[in-house]
Amino acid sequence: MDKLSTCGSHQVKPSSGGKNALVSRLSAVFLMSVLLLSACSKTVVIQGSVPTPLVAQIPLRLGIYYSDSFKNFSYEESLKSEGNWTIELGQQNVLFFRELFTTLFLKVIEVDEEQLSAEAIQALELDGVLIPEIEEYGFLTPGISGLKFYSASVKYNLRLLNRQAAVTGEWHVVGYGKSEGGTFQGGEAVNSATLLAIRDGGARIAIDFPRQAFVKAFLASLDVVSAQELISDQH
Repeated sequence: MDKLSTCGSHQVKPSSGGKNALVSRLSAVFLMSVLLLSACSKTVVIQGSVPTPLVAQIPLRLGIYYSDSFKNFSYEESLKSEGNWTIELGQQNVLFFRELFTTLFLKVIEVDEEQLSAEAIQALELDGVLIPEIEEYGFLTPGISGLKFYSASVKYNLRLLNRQAAVTGEWHVVGYGKSEGGTFQGGEAVNSATLLAIRDGGARIAIDFPRQAFVKAFLASLDVVSAQELISDQH
């Protein structure tokens, strides 16, 4: 949600006359600068409902590790014509991925950094640990793109550890979203476009995760249902 509005117009008349005129004028300039800086800053905390895709469940018992960088992910950009933007999307991603992974896998347990070891993984009777990260985020406003909508993209990296805590593979996936500029204000439009990008990324993960070569090999090593069966179930 929007915390601060975009740039506004502020005029401050410095006082004149007397020996304090210079001090008053400098104070007024400083105050005007502070007001303009505040008015030109916009913070958007991504919030909203993101439906979880309905797909065939993968029979894996996985630990999920959300790093601090994932949970607190934010993006900052300074636009010449639109001021400074801060987009906070970490918490919304945590909420969405919790629902997604609960639906996608047979069993999920959130683990902390100390549990990313073979001993901990095996003690918890898990098949492995999945580590999602946000690698990149970006957005475009109509003022930048020249189009009539706001757009956003989120690039994720999914890293899978086996029972020995070794990396079996990783996969990059990008979600895209857009929101009509005439329907929402700037911050609301960025929020809407980002939610759609998260949803798109989640749908790609749900559908294409079992298709990845390293995931197929991982499933085969555990002697669970074949990846081909999972892919067939999703059609």
